[in-house]
Amino acid sequence: NDKNNFFKDELKIKNFGYSIYDFSDLSKKKINKETHIQLPYNILMVPDYKSLSYLKKNKCKIIARSVFMRGYLYKDINLIIKKFKFLKTIRNDLIKICNVTKLKLAEISFLYTLIQKNVDYVILGIESEKELNYNLKLINKKNINSVKSIKNLIQKITKYTKKNAKNLDMRKV
Repeated sequence: NDKNNFFKDELKIKNFGYSIYDFSDLSKKKINKETHIQLPYNILMVPDYKSLSYLKKNKCKIIARSVFMRGYLYKDINLIIKKFKFLKTIRNDLIKICNVTKLKLAEISFLYTLIQKNVDYVILGIESEKELNYNLKLINKKNINSVKSIKNLIQKITKYTKKNAKNLDMRKV
């Protein structure tokens, strides 16, 4: 396509894609192997596996964003629950995964997103080089194994939050 070549050659734009909140946003979009899909992905907002598999089968690149839910996951669990009241039901599970891994919820979310096979890239929203370095230091075998060890508990949490996804719409926060 001449238009794509112009963007790539003249404007140095390498990739094209869509930034979505859920897969219904893709229903009328053209998807091909060069398409990049950017979507929220974190411990509380895990996209539908079948839709992700479909995109991967079509050679799309998946880019995870909102790993920290606009910083909410760095807050105390009780403050998170105050904002998202439906999470009260899984409060003990959220506390347990932090206690078992000795990590903050945001750190677990970041590492959990990084180890997903369907995720090609992760975008981090940070405010300083110090924050970047802090997050990069989290990426080590001990922390990753710690997050992998609580996989079943994380799946329980994500199963619950998927049923209540409308309550996690970050566009309304």
